[in-house]
Amino acid sequence: MEIREVADSAAFDQYVIQSNSCHYMKTTMYGEWRIKQDKENYNFNIRKYYKLGFYEGNELKGTALVLSGSWFGHHLLYIPKGPCIDYSNKELRVTVFQLLKKFADERHVEFLRVDPDVIRVHHDIKGNVIDDGFSNEEVTEDLKSLGFTHKGYGYAYNGSWLNRFTLIVDISKPMDQVKAGFSSRRKRTLKKAANFKLTTRIGTKDDIQTILDLQMQLVHQKGFTPSSYSYFSDMMDCFGEHAVIYITEIDLKYAEENARQDYEAKKNSGNERAAENAKETLELIQSYASKGFSIMPVAAGMFIRMGNYNWCWYYYFHKKFNRFSPLDSLHLYAMEDAKKHGVIYYDLCGFSGTSDPKDPEYHLYEYKHEFGPQFIEQIGEFDYVRSRQMWKLFKFEKLAFNHIKRKITSRYKKR
Repeated sequence: MEIREVADSAAFDQYVIQSNSCHYMKTTMYGEWRIKQDKENYNFNIRKYYKLGFYEGNELKGTALVLSGSWFGHHLLYIPKGPCIDYSNKELRVTVFQLLKKFADERHVEFLRVDPDVIRVHHDIKGNVIDDGFSNEEVTEDLKSLGFTHKGYGYAYNGSWLNRFTLIVDISKPMDQVKAGFSSRRKRTLKKAANFKLTTRIGTKDDIQTILDLQMQLVHQKGFTPSSYSYFSDMMDCFGEHAVIYITEIDLKYAEENARQDYEAKKNSGNERAAENAKETLELIQSYASKGFSIMPVAAGMFIRMGNYNWCWYYYFHKKFNRFSPLDSLHLYAMEDAKKHGVIYYDLCGFSGTSDPKDPEYHLYEYKHEFGPQFIEQIGEFDYVRSRQMWKLFKFEKLAFNHIKRKITSRYKKR
């Protein structure tokens, strides 16, 4: 087997999309986007990328998108989500990673980082390991035996560049069965959203501003650095038809009439608490209707869809309209739309990897798990280190940088 650069980007991407190991981060589209977003990325600055093919004769057996760049003088290579290969084939995976080590040696980098999207073991929805005999820890051991340093099976937010945990909804079944797997709370909120005529549509580039506006509400709450307009517009340019915007809106005129009827019914029922909640809902709708709003966006997101997968990349909602849970409407519509395009796996994307209510990031799990997903744990991050001294220096400097960044973010949040 030998490595050759694949000349045709379209052919390279088509191989990835049709593979069982498909991921948008393995495509040249992602490489182009990362280069465009070079100034906004703090992991390392991308100078170029390689689209490598692993060939037996003229037969392509796998691919790897290799990002090449530096961070404060540290030169490295990175393969996000690992090479696109059949990881169940031991001979193939060992040969591919040996070839990647040689590729890194020839470029004299300090280290090569990979984080393959290989499931470690099966879990139930609460994160407990299912004793069904399934395990891919052999892949971890193979990489370690080849000289790769494993970051370990730790907490998701432990400084890794990509999250090891995600929650994926199987939407291969009829939608009635998919919705039957939602929690009772999600079913109630979706019914309420329908009663108040929340609808979702596919957006265009003109709707990026809506995403930014809703994002700023979360920025003020959490204090993180907001993404720019180019962040999303470049995404649409690079991913083309695979980048999809969804916008969830509320018809205020219809909602106001519905809220008025609901308030009258609750008031006459004698349930003071329910009546007060209905009154607050009516007043909220009236306050925005009085400002001249008619059809108002209350949730927005940008997703990536290719092959059997849909990734919920970014989504935000209007805080004051959270009583309608507009994200539920957005997700339901996105699932239905993705299903029409042949998607099987609806990836809600990363979370902390724990279902413990004491976890500071528990809210992500709490919300996402109510859509009836599978709890996915991957094997994580590996480094092929060519200069252990420089690798240790890189990790120390990166730790210090992130500490300073968090302090600055914390100050911004307190403003």
